[in-house]
Amino acid sequence: ESAGDAGPAAAAAASGGSRFSFWRVGPRPAKLASGDVHFTREDLLFRQANVHAKRSEHASAIARYEEARTLTVGRLGTSDHVIVADILHNLGNVYRDRMAACRRLARGVPRAEAVKCYEVSIRICRKALEEEPDDRRKAAVAEQLAESLHHLADVYVSGTTEGEAGGGADDGDDPERLEDDARAVDRLKESLAIRYSLGLEGSPEAASALHRLGVLYLRSPGDRRIPEAVDALGRAASARRLLYGPDHPEAVESLYFKGRAHRANAAAMSSSGSGRDPSAVRRELDAAREACEEAVEILRSSPSSSSPSPSPISNVEFAESSSSGASPNSGKPRSSTAARSWLGEVLCELASVHETEGRLDEASAKYEESLVLFQEQLEEELAANAGEEEAVRQEGEGEEEVVEFAENHSRTEANIWVGKLHHRLGRVRATSNRHAEAISSFEASLSHLGAVQDAGADRSEEALGVAAIRRDMADAYANIPDYDKALGLYDLCVDSIRKSYSSAANGGELAYILRRMGRIRNELRDYKAAARCLRESVRIYDAREDGENGEDNGEVLGSIQRGELYYDLATAYCRLPDHEEEALDQFRLAVSHKEGSSPTNSDVEENKLILHCYETMLRLTRKVIHDPDERDEEVHDILHRIGNLRAALGEPRIALRCFLDVLAFQRRINGDGNLGVADLLFNIGNTYATVGKYGRAYECHAECHEISSSVLGEDNVELAENLFCLANASYRLAEYDEALRWYDHALELYARGEGKGEG
Repeated sequence: ESAGDAGPAAAAAASGGSRFSFWRVGPRPAKLASGDVHFTREDLLFRQANVHAKRSEHASAIARYEEARTLTVGRLGTSDHVIVADILHNLGNVYRDRMAACRRLARGVPRAEAVKCYEVSIRICRKALEEEPDDRRKAAVAEQLAESLHHLADVYVSGTTEGEAGGGADDGDDPERLEDDARAVDRLKESLAIRYSLGLEGSPEAASALHRLGVLYLRSPGDRRIPEAVDALGRAASARRLLYGPDHPEAVESLYFKGRAHRANAAAMSSSGSGRDPSAVRRELDAAREACEEAVEILRSSPSSSSPSPSPISNVEFAESSSSGASPNSGKPRSSTAARSWLGEVLCELASVHETEGRLDEASAKYEESLVLFQEQLEEELAANAGEEEAVRQEGEGEEEVVEFAENHSRTEANIWVGKLHHRLGRVRATSNRHAEAISSFEASLSHLGAVQDAGADRSEEALGVAAIRRDMADAYANIPDYDKALGLYDLCVDSIRKSYSSAANGGELAYILRRMGRIRNELRDYKAAARCLRESVRIYDAREDGENGEDNGEVLGSIQRGELYYDLATAYCRLPDHEEEALDQFRLAVSHKEGSSPTNSDVEENKLILHCYETMLRLTRKVIHDPDERDEEVHDILHRIGNLRAALGEPRIALRCFLDVLAFQRRINGDGNLGVADLLFNIGNTYATVGKYGRAYECHAECHEISSSVLGEDNVELAENLFCLANASYRLAEYDEALRWYDHALELYARGEGKGEG
């Protein structure tokens, strides 16, 4: 059939291809020119629109597509025809390109029009699939449907900060963005299912959809979809390598994102607790590093040919480190096509892998190399502004919302990238205790991001992640220490969070900053302000741990950090008049968390801190608790714990004084036949043995054995440990026969315990 029989779709086939060139739509129209090819006015309009679209003359392309659609509907007598769907698909493509050309329009009129065009095209194609009996035509409609679904997914994710240069660090939980991503995932999965049903799983379009789906999984909040991202991006990387070869830009792009997915998976495994296999985390990091190193090697060897085209969802935001496990991510400037900026992005990811591995020197070197490349890119972008500005002015054709000049767009994207890289480099330097260098990096980061706002770009401090940079700079100043500058920056962060950020997404960040401020206020002896900050921090962490206000309860403090927070608050209360009871309560919470997190008592510094807590609690208890019986019981419980800590810290004589004081109290209250007395005698006997008083040690262990066996029974396996101590004391006293007797008795009890499953 001739092009005239097919209308505008056939004209598209002649100038770019349409899958409906065989479709007869009505009687043959009259010739407009001599020759064998018949054209209608809508054919020519469609062909003209295609040319305007190729030249990015969006307004002209839209006008001609609309006129071609009107004429086609009039000639066919219906708007529900696949050729109309084909026109609408191309019209949607123009609106989508308009969105990419102008960030301010990403959620404006072009987006709405693109969505409408694709959705109508999808509806027409679905209806045609149900009604069309011809298999060949049905396959063509299905392919059109898959393509419209794919492009609609692109529209849904365009214009979100995460889809662009380094993105915003903090819009990951934005409900609108999450809803758009969910829609995009559904459309991509349906598109892939159609292509697979047509036997097109090896097509470039299927590989592209798989890649985009993997990136969407990667940027989903939380860790749940990271394994799906690893799978999808791994398959996309393999498919693109087979399609194009390993050096092709799209193959390199998928290789890069495959590395990112493996790193994110390693972070998720690490944050999930000690139950995960450390070797699995190691394997994920190895896979991430190998993918990034291969991509770097390819880009270094052929930089001119391996710069991938920008993609509306090729990028994931610079997410700040958490324990999410997930460590910082990156994206690339959509305005940049320079190969070295692409190399800079991959180097940045490789640096992130090294940072996760704890190889800070390698991470710092890679961040610095990446930074140089993007600074060069920034200079190029600024030099090329004049021509781009004029092009955007002309394209606007009087439409006010289009006037976002290429100058601002280029400068914005490049400045964001350089600013984010300075931030990442600063964090590595801070982790390496190079705090002065870290502060310089943070200052440079704020300078570049400030230039973005000075240029009038539509980017808030929240979207740029300014609060996170100020927080990290404040941490660095606190470690120098320069407390005044640290507090000034922390105050700015708190104000920013309270004004702009949602409490659900940023409660943990606010609690962290308040905790740091409280600690500094304690150091400066401003205890009232310290208590105020720390109380609010405790309240936020408690709310997050309990899952109040709809907040994610996954971001909570570990026991050691929680104990430190209570300790800091108790310290502030201790220094305030009439707050002794609150101080005592907070010290109790502090030691309960710290002791629970370190059952082996192997950390000397931790034990010293816990000892200080108990000694302060002892003083407060004697002052606060007025009931003599309650006070005596509390005091001697604390003394017992102090004795244990003194013994663990190698101070047995002080421990003995504590134990003997508690023993006298226990005998007076509970008598001699109590297991609490037996436990104390066991500790005292061991402490005597530590200072070489084996006779006294033997006496204590013998009395301990007498009490324990009378309460627990002669054959209880719990007696074996004390029998072992009796044997050791006998050996030291040269009573070898008795030592052997105690050893034999202990072994006999162990054997009985093993037989009963108690060993």
